[in-house]
Amino acid sequence: FDTFEDPQASMFSYTLHVQSEGYSRTKNTRVFLCAASPDESGTQALDWALESLVQEGDEFIVFRGVDDADLGT
Repeated sequence: FDTFEDPQASMFSYTLHVQSEGYSRTKNTRVFLCAASPDESGTQALDWALESLVQEGDEFIVFRGVDDADLGT
């Protein structure tokens, strides 16, 4: 998810990649993207998606945006 054109911006991104042993993507693999935030609504969205949507064999991507003001820039 390198969407930054500014090379300096890459220091503000972090990607954690975890997969179950033996997992491999197939033509039937579904991919879900869920935005998350540290507040209660963000946690509820993440919990709901994991409990209601994701099944074995799916990929689940969690995105958390950070406001420039939170970085002190």
